[in-house]
Amino acid sequence: ARLERKIAFANFLPAIELQYQDVSWDKQPKSQMLGPFSIPMHDQRMRDTVIQMQMPIFLPAAWYAYSMRSRGAEIGDIVEDYTRQMISLQVTAGYFHVLALEENESALRAQLAAAETLEAQVAAFREEGLVSTWQYEQSRLLVLSRRSALSENDRASQQARAGLLTAMGLSPLGDLTLSPGTPLHAPDSTLDDLILEALLNNPRLHIADRQVAIAEDQVRLAITEFLPKLFGFVSRTTTTNSFIAYPDYFMFGASGVMSLFEGFANINEYRAARERKEGAFLAREEAVLTLMTEVLRAHLQLESAQEDRVVADQALVTAASRLTEVEAQWAEGLIDASERLNATAERDVAQAHVTNARFQEQVAIAVLRNLLGESAKTDSIHEEPQWKVAP
Repeated sequence: ARLERKIAFANFLPAIELQYQDVSWDKQPKSQMLGPFSIPMHDQRMRDTVIQMQMPIFLPAAWYAYSMRSRGAEIGDIVEDYTRQMISLQVTAGYFHVLALEENESALRAQLAAAETLEAQVAAFREEGLVSTWQYEQSRLLVLSRRSALSENDRASQQARAGLLTAMGLSPLGDLTLSPGTPLHAPDSTLDDLILEALLNNPRLHIADRQVAIAEDQVRLAITEFLPKLFGFVSRTTTTNSFIAYPDYFMFGASGVMSLFEGFANINEYRAARERKEGAFLAREEAVLTLMTEVLRAHLQLESAQEDRVVADQALVTAASRLTEVEAQWAEGLIDASERLNATAERDVAQAHVTNARFQEQVAIAVLRNLLGESAKTDSIHEEPQWKVAP
C-alpha cells in the first residue's frame, strides 16, 4: 500500500523522456527539382536527439488517486496493529487453555487414584463373596474410564501447547512451561461507556471509515473524467543534419485533453462509483451494529464468567468442608479409604473448577478488551512474563 501511494504521487512530478535516433542511408537522399540535376535533401547520416519534459498543470484525478492510495496505506497500518491485537488475544486464550488442562490433569489423577482404591476394595470383597462379579467389573470399568479421560486430557494438552507455540511464532514441537497467573482486570465501566469506547477505538471501524473515504474519492475521480486535463511541455531537439539552418531549438507549449463522448462509459462509471459509495456506507453501519452486539455479548459473557467463579468458589468451600469431616471420620475408623479418596477427589475437582472459572473470566476480559481496541496484555508493563520456553 505504501508503494502504491508513492506510485500515485508520481503523477504530480514531471515526466522526462529522451529520444535518440541514428539513421544512415545507403545513398544520400536527393530531390530532382531541376530536370536532370538533383539537390541533396539532407545528410546521408544523421543523429537526432530529443529531450522532452511534460508537467501536469490541471489533473484533478491525480489528487483523488493519491488520496485513495493514502487511505489504503492507512488501512495497512491499522490492519498491522489489529493483527497484533488478534495475536495477543490468541496467545492469551491459548495460555489459559493450557493452564486449564494442566489443572484438570491434577483432578483427573485424583479421581483415578480413588477409582483404583475402590477397585482394590471391591476385589477383596469379591474374594469373600460379599459382592457379585458385575459389581467388580463395574469398578474396573470406572478405572478404565478414568484412565481414558486422563489420556485424552494429556493429548488435548499437547495439542493446546502446540497451538500456543505456533501462535507465539515458535516451533509446535518445542517444550513450554507456563507460570499460572491471572493478570487481567475487567474494565470498570458501564455498558454504554464500553460501547462508546469500542466505537471510538476498534480498528475495524477505523478501516470501515477509510473504506468510505476511498469510495467518496472514487466518486470524485469519476467526476474528473468529465473535466479537461492540461499539461505543459518543453523539449529540446538537436540534429547533425548540416542542411538545417538551426540544428538546435527549444519548443514550449501546453496540451489539453477532454473527453466528449466515451460511449456513456464515464456516466456509468460515475453511477457505479455512487453505488459503491452507498455500499461502503451500509457496510460501515453494519460494522457499527455488529460491534455493538459483540460488546454486549462480551459484557454478558464476562458477567456469566464472574458468576460462575463465585459459584465455583462456594462449591470449593463446600467440598473442603466435607473433606474435613470425612478426614475426621476416617481418623476414627468410621469410613474406609475409598470414601476418603472420593472426598479428596471431589475437593480436587472443585479446585479445578475454581481455577477453570478464573481462567474463563480472564479469557472473557481479554475478548472484551480486544473489542475495545486494546491488547490483552497485563496491566503493569513491569510484570514478569507469564511464560517460559525451554531451550
